[in-house]
Amino acid sequence: MRDAISHPLETPELQKVKKAADVLKVTHPAVLALQDPQNRERAYRMIEEDYVSGQFLIDNLGARRYIEPVIAATLLVIRQKMIEDLQIDSATGYIPMDNALTAQYNAFKLQRILGDLAIHLERGLFQVDSVNRGK
Repeated sequence: MRDAISHPLETPELQKVKKAADVLKVTHPAVLALQDPQNRERAYRMIEEDYVSGQFLIDNLGARRYIEPVIAATLLVIRQKMIEDLQIDSATGYIPMDNALTAQYNAFKLQRILGDLAIHLERGLFQVDSVNRGK
């Protein structure tokens, strides 16, 4: 009966977020499979495969929409090399490695932003083309 009682902090925005979360629970294949006891083992394998392959990391960095393919591929290559070099085979190895790769991605992104900003400022303020293209 607790669900029937409205919480005083229940705002329309919070209700929208909860509704979106419910939709995600219903539509994500792994979550659907986890809800069915017969498919639970298959769902765990699917989730584990995505995590071990690096797909989970790339998806959660926004690779499908925001990361350039070369950056996503570079991160996956670095990840694979780290797995081999460090002989990672458990969550205690994957989690810190993925945190390091996330930091590396953020460093790539920040460096690009700073470089683009420097070029823009130099062109705008000093009429200087700071990019030496060998021309």
